[in-house]
Amino acid sequence: MKIQVRFFGSVKDDAGIEGLVLDIPQGSHFSDLKEILKKDKPSIWQGRRQIFFALNQNYINGDQELRENDEVAVFPMVSGGC
Repeated sequence: MKIQVRFFGSVKDDAGIEGLVLDIPQGSHFSDLKEILKKDKPSIWQGRRQIFFALNQNYINGDQELRENDEVAVFPMVSGGC
């Protein structure tokens, strides 16, 4: 099944691309996707304590099963304020 992965902020800079489409096995979970990204895009993990993920515009909470045409956003920790 195909899922869309989009990179944002400094994660996008480190990945060197805005996004990609991955063809992963049916029944894959978020933990499987993280392992794929650790192998395919190790640069996004370097120097970071935490990376955030959203599945179809909602923060990922747990190890959800992924479905055909899901969109996963990958972005760094955001800080700032007044």
